[in-house]
Amino acid sequence: MQIGAILFTTPGRLQRLIAPLSDEQIDAPPAPGKWCIREIVAHLADCELVFGFRLRQTLRRSMRLSSRSTSRNGRSDMRDTTSPQRWGCL
Repeated sequence: MQIGAILFTTPGRLQRLIAPLSDEQIDAPPAPGKWCIREIVAHLADCELVFGFRLRQTLRRSMRLSSRSTSRNGRSDMRDTTSPQRWGCL
């Protein structure tokens, strides 16, 4: 599975897994000192925010770098596969 598909499908998978559980089950740690389900899901949400920020930074940096490369006619080379413009991401 590609990373985009994993990122897109994970929230729904988590929701389906957690939906049948009670609040008591969601809040109960599996062992002393271990995280409960609610803490794990909150951690995943925080990580998603950080990952999204870092991904956007990387794509912007890549876009700036790729705009410096020029083709023979002096224009930006859109054939550069690392360019976010090429991917339609931004």
